[in-house]
Amino acid sequence: MVDSYETERMGEAGETQTLEVDELTDEMAEYRCRPHEGQMRGEIEARSTENG
Repeated sequence: MVDSYETERMGEAGETQTLEVDELTDEMAEYRCRPHEGQMRGEIEARSTENG
């Protein structure tokens, strides 16, 4: 369930966070800032942590 994933609130411009998930779904294609959903959205960059 996508709603169960969230990060800590950030206070400084330019800060980044990492969220690790076991399996990505199509529903996870966009990030939405919960308090500012109308203005703060962005694409999610997925990276594999597997070697090989």
